[in-house]
Amino acid sequence: MRMAERQLRNPYMWIYQSGSDGKPPVALYEPISTEEDENLFPAEKGVAFCNRLFFKERLYKELSPEDRKAKRFEEETTIWDEFWSWIDTLDPSGGSKLEKAVKYALNHKESLMNYLLDGRCEISNNSAERKAKVYATGRKNFLFHDSVDGAKATAIVISLVETAKANNLNAYKYLYTLLLYMPDYKNEPAGIKQLLPWSTFVQDKCSGIIDDSLALPENRGNLPI
Repeated sequence: MRMAERQLRNPYMWIYQSGSDGKPPVALYEPISTEEDENLFPAEKGVAFCNRLFFKERLYKELSPEDRKAKRFEEETTIWDEFWSWIDTLDPSGGSKLEKAVKYALNHKESLMNYLLDGRCEISNNSAERKAKVYATGRKNFLFHDSVDGAKATAIVISLVETAKANNLNAYKYLYTLLLYMPDYKNEPAGIKQLLPWSTFVQDKCSGIIDDSLALPENRGNLPI
């Protein structure tokens, strides 16, 4: 996701999204300076190969990571073999989008098939793309980070908010709880685990709608360990 930033060269906000493996979801945003990169659009037949893979993935959604990995090797590797054989037959005209797509696929062959090695891995980053919209909407309002530290601060806040939402928390309550209890961290560092979005302590305190009483000072007590 491209971001407007004066001190970074060709800056982007990267989003790391955990998979649907049954573990607590995490969304992590990080500002990174990269070289210019265009979105590449495959040919119609290339899209058909992708559709076949995604259809298979929908069938495996409820499987365990181990069974999903086995099914992928059994049924999806043949689709990939067909795809690479088809790629080898192409001779796109120079400078065309098809040529760019072919070069992209060949240059990223190993990473494109990396998800086959672990049943916990997602086949695509569609979930992260959806979370990119959150940053894009905010960027239209704040326009610039003004500094690298500003970009980092934005990334931290959005990471906290999106991870809270992914864990079915009220984001306002979660940020409030973090600010309320974080001072205890220096004295009770072991208690930091209790402030993670999936902890029982946070789930009990930060679920549901916003309570007006949160606007008032609260006796926080000690951070449980």
